[in-house]
Parts: sequence; C-alpha cells; structure tokens
Amino acid sequence: MLSSVIFASFCGLGLSFAAAPPRDALVRAGQDLYHQGKFDQALLKFEDAIAQGAQAGELFYQTGYCYRVARMDGGKSLEYMKKALPLLEALPEKDLSRCYYLTSAYINEVKDSVKGSAEASRCVALADQGAFKAVRGSVGLFQVARVHTLAGARQKAVPWYKKAIEALQKEPDGSKQYLLMSYQFLVSSQIADKDYVGASESYRRILALGGDVQNEKIPAALVMVKAGKYNEAIEALKGITNDDQATQANYLSRVLTRYVALGAAPASRETTALDDAGLQEAIGKSATKLGEVRKKEEDALAKLPPEEPPYTWRTTKSGKKVKVYRPQIIPPTEEVIPKDPNNVTQEEHDRMVGWQFDPPKPAPPPSAERVAAEKEFFGLLVEYVRRGHLLQEYAVSRGFMSLIFR
Repeated sequence: MLSSVIFASFCGLGLSFAAAPPRDALVRAGQDLYHQGKFDQALLKFEDAIAQGAQAGELFYQTGYCYRVARMDGGKSLEYMKKALPLLEALPEKDLSRCYYLTSAYINEVKDSVKGSAEASRCVALADQGAFKAVRGSVGLFQVARVHTLAGARQKAVPWYKKAIEALQKEPDGSKQYLLMSYQFLVSSQIADKDYVGASESYRRILALGGDVQNEKIPAALVMVKAGKYNEAIEALKGITNDDQATQANYLSRVLTRYVALGAAPASRETTALDDAGLQEAIGKSATKLGEVRKKEEDALAKLPPEEPPYTWRTTKSGKKVKVYRPQIIPPTEEVIPKDPNNVTQEEHDRMVGWQFDPPKPAPPPSAERVAAEKEFFGLLVEYVRRGHLLQEYAVSRGFMSLIFR
C-alpha cells in the first residue's frame, strides 16, 4: 500500500519510470556497437542483457572478446569464451555463426588449434558446396571471408572479402572496422602475389577511411614506391603525429620528393641486379661522389664576392636618391614556431636565435656534374626503399644525412 502511495505521489509530480530495455533489444544494440568496433560501449549492453538472463554462444563470445579488448581482462574473457563453446557447438552444422565464432574461439581465444582447424576446414567445405551463397549482408560476408582466412585458404577468401567490401560500402551504417580489416587482408594477399599496384589502391582506400590509420601510412608508402607511385607515397606520408614515425616519414618524403624533382628515372638493370650488400656499397660510393661535387661547388661559391645587402631607396631633401641598407641583424623572437619541427628552415632558425648573417652569395644553377651525381644518389636510395627498407638509421649510420636534407 505504501509503495502504491509513493508511486502515485511521483506520478502526481509529473515523474515517470521508463521500463528497462528488454534483453533482446540490449543484445541487438550491443551487437551493433560491437560490429562498429565500439567494444567498450558494446560490453555495457552485453552485461545488462546477461544480467537479465540472456544466453547465447555468439553473445558470450562477443562479451569475452570485449573484455579482452576493451578492459584488458584476459581471465574474464576466457571465462566467457568457455561458456560460449558448448552453446556454439549445439548450433546446426550449417549455421554461419557456429562456423565463424567457433572457429575463431578455438584458434584465437582458447588456443586449441586442432579443433579450430578442423572446424575451419569443415566450414570452408560447406562454402565450397554453396552453403553460404544466400548470404548478402556485410557482416555475414565478412564472417565467411574470415573463416577462410582462419583456415589458411587465402585465395578462396579474396572474393568473399571483395563481396564484403562491396556490401559495406553500400550500407549507410556499414562497419568501418570490418571494412578496414577487409582491405588489410586484400593488401596482404596482393603483396603476397606481388600485385603492388593493387595493394597501393587498397592502401589508398584504407587511408581514405580516416580514423586510426596512422600505423598504415609508412607501410602504404613503401608499397606505393614498389608500384612506382611516388607522388601517392609522398602524400601518404603526410599527417603522421607519432614522433618516431614522423622522423622516418620525413626521410622517406625528402628522398622521394627529390627523386621526383630529378625526373624519377627508373633503376638500371645493373642496379636492380645488385644484392642488398652490393646496393649499399653503391650508395656509399655515390654519396662520396656527391659530397665531393657539392664541396667543390661550395668552395667555388665561397670565392665569389657577396651580393649587395638588401636596401631601399630614399630621397634626400635635395632630391637626391640614396640607398638605405636594411640592418643585417634579425632580432630573436619567441613568436617564430617552425612549420615542421623536424625540418627547420634557415630563415626560421635565424629568426629564432637572432643571428647576424652575411649578405647572400649569388647562387649559380647546379652543374651538370652535380645533377648527374644527385640522380645517381637519390635513385639508389629509392631502390633501397623499394626493397622495403627505411632510411633514418641507415642514413645516420653511414653519415650522409646532410646529403638528403641539403
């Protein structure tokens, strides 16, 4: 009676109580979040649904996965995975959820590769027999593709990933997580087949997805170099925020930019025939040659008279025009912030430290000898990159960092 009075009093104040979402609705909401990669939010829905009595193999698998990924709780994750196994095994043999989650649980979660491989092989055989030909949704297509991957059937997985990508792109709320993973598989498959042009396109689409793709940028650029897409590689290297990766990207971008400016001549047969040790020896000799050429030009430039300092014209009271030379001391200022901290320009440096500088020397155009030396040096470095190598540590250890950045 008292509770009825209290309830009536709240209603009289205009307050109402919303019914808790039914557990099936919580499961569906959690799965929508799960497929979008929002595992922390999905887990909250799953926990509420389970507290209301929801039980299913797929639900327990997804809950366990969320505990591992979102909360780093391996013990709780394994507990739910073990709960999922008997429920998944009880599903019909042709059920796609059984195939996908049971295979993944055995192989990736409870580490029973024997049972996992057996289930994966069984599911691939079902796919070969057309058991999943009616699957149209992006999630289902992705799951069929993943089962093939877990079974080691790479070539058979490719068309399923392509179907999943097509479906994901058509669905307004298609999972970016699954789209990213699908493209990542295609990239690895295309690289294995030495289809670097195709892999470059897949990487371009990965980077276009936005989000957390920072770690994809340098691998994407290296593949694009293999495909001869140098401008795309330079573009891919932009926007890296991680300091270590940004430094690596700066080296690669500098070399590629200079190589393109010099005409991007293809490597000679002699160069491509060199093994890595021979290529590094050739780079060392080329660096020495280029350093000597640049030193000779710098010595010649030092002997030239300086250009006249900057000036403006002023008219005196008598009407005579005279030159007024601008001061050559730049006052230091804290307001100057380099656009690229890894590549401070001379002007930015001068303004930050307030150096007094000498009048500029006339800069003659680069000699044919220097252009030839630079083409050889940067061409060899690009061949080194084309083989999948980074440049920073190599350039620093070999002492030709200044040749790259001058």
